[in-house]
Amino acid sequence: MGGVFSWWTAAKPANFSFTYQLQWILVILLGIGSAVFHGSLTLLGQHMDEDIMVLISLNWIYSVSHSFLAPHKRVWLITAMLCYGFLFLSLHHTYHWVEEFQNHFILLIGLSIPGVVGLYKQGSTSEKRCICIMVTYLILSSITWLVDHHLCSQLPWMQTYPPHALWHLFMAMFALMGGSVAFSASYKELDIELKFFTIPLVVFKKDKGE
Repeated sequence: MGGVFSWWTAAKPANFSFTYQLQWILVILLGIGSAVFHGSLTLLGQHMDEDIMVLISLNWIYSVSHSFLAPHKRVWLITAMLCYGFLFLSLHHTYHWVEEFQNHFILLIGLSIPGVVGLYKQGSTSEKRCICIMVTYLILSSITWLVDHHLCSQLPWMQTYPPHALWHLFMAMFALMGGSVAFSASYKELDIELKFFTIPLVVFKKDKGE
């Protein structure tokens, strides 16, 4: 539902970034794919979940990095990511990696760190606050994933109350905050403001050039 609401908000301004809209469309697809995977535990469901995770990660790297790049370098970055995404997904569908995929996902998140640091340095107070909370959710999701991965089979109560469910919750909040702050901090040409209620919301006014 968070992806649907954010995408509906993103689609309202006529000159709104397609990259940002794509991020929320992918979040919606990830919610569907994750439900299919965890409800069926099939190979098809696994790819519906994990393939979208890779695409979201690549789009996220671009979202937090593009404002620091010259236009021609943005084209090269998009081209490289499209080629890399196609290559990895082709190999993943052939070999059906599990732990390799998980390590790869961690690597992709790590590649976004320089962009996130840059956004933090140039961000407003609310954007910096959002980034700090976003990083906190990422740390919490990492902890719950590690606990679930290494201890779930050894502690019977974790099979009834699996920490993996918390991983989904924390990563959902990470995606919501990350997408919001990436747009708010990167598109300064728009008259926008990042506000906090229970969750961060990007409030749109109008283009400063109008």
